Amino acid sequence: MSEDMEATGWGYTQIRVDSVCHKWTISNFSFCMDGIREKITSPKFSLEASDKVEWGLRVHPNGSDEESKDYLSVYLGLLHCQKSTVWAKFEFWIINSQGKNYQSRSSINVFSFQKNQYRGFKKFILRDFLFSNPHSLLPEDQLTLCCKLTKVKREYTNPPTEKLN
Repeated sequence: MSEDMEATGWGYTQIRVDSVCHKWTISNFSFCMDGIREKITSPKFSLEASDKVEWGLRVHPNGSDEESKDYLSVYLGLLHCQKSTVWAKFEFWIINSQGKNYQSRSSINVFSFQKNQYRGFKKFILRDFLFSNPHSLLPEDQLTLCCKLTKVKREYTNPPTEKLN
């Protein structure tokens, strides 16, 4: 039946997205283990200088809860925004000593973020594995973590301006 129907109007919606890759290096990382630091928070960042939305990263060297205590947990958080909700996807990875991406993990879905809400991976990488490869993953006792953030920027909808014949 739909084959016989003729369109009487049209419309177009474009979803615009912006992306940024934020690189964060934590020095003397081995001193953060064994419960000395519950969490480490990155400096704030935005997608662009004029953006009023601020983000931050958080690492829990000993996991974020009892279930993840043997892992490094990583999170992206929305720190400041003027809207009530921001929609975004994210990906985390470690930069190894050769400058290559290691242990990449991505969010499958686009998530809604509220102010001061963090989302990420509580079981990002096993701590024992991380520290058993210090020359590769922690060169000079530094952890270099990257986060690619893709934020839904705007939705443009063009309403039909004329009827189709």
